[in-house]
Amino acid sequence: MLKRRLSLRGFQQFNVSTGKYSVTCRSQSVSAAEGDDVTLQCRLHPPVNLSAYTLDWSRVDLKEPREVHVYRSKGDDPTAQMDRYRDRTTLNHEELSRGIVTLLISSVQLSDSGLYKCYIPKLKSLCISFETVEEDQQSTTGPPEEDVAEPNNASKYIHFILSEIFWCENVLH
Repeated sequence: MLKRRLSLRGFQQFNVSTGKYSVTCRSQSVSAAEGDDVTLQCRLHPPVNLSAYTLDWSRVDLKEPREVHVYRSKGDDPTAQMDRYRDRTTLNHEELSRGIVTLLISSVQLSDSGLYKCYIPKLKSLCISFETVEEDQQSTTGPPEEDVAEPNNASKYIHFILSEIFWCENVLH
C-alpha cells in the first residue's frame, strides 16, 4: 500500500534590520491538512499604527500578477489580487493598529508554496517569508487496515514552515 504524505524539509531563519524600522516575520513550523488555513505574520518594530497605510502581500517567486492580498485606503482591494487567492485570504484589520500584519490563507494547496513578501510602501519596509511544500511518498507493507481510506480519498497533509528566509529592509532613496 502506498501512502501519500506532504512534508517539508529544512528550517532556518535569517533576520536583517536596517533603518528606523525593522520588520520581522513570525518563525514557526505549521502543519496543516490540505484545505486547512495557514497564517502569515509580520511585525513592525517599533510598532506603528498601520491602519491608514498601504500594505501588500505578494508572491515574489511568480511572474505577474503576483498580489496575494492588497490593503489600501483603510480597506482590502480584491481587484488587485490574483484570482487563485480571491476569497481565500483575510487580513486581520484589528492588529494593524499595533504594527502587526497578519494574513490568513484559507484552504491551502500545494500551489501556495513559494516566497511571500509583506511590503509597507510608505515606510519602505518589507519582509519576505519562504514557504515550501514538498510531496513525500512513503510505502508501507502489510494489509491495509479496514478503517483506512482508499488512495483516491486519502487525506493529504501540507506542512508549512513560515518565514524560513527573511529579508527585512528599509529602502533609502
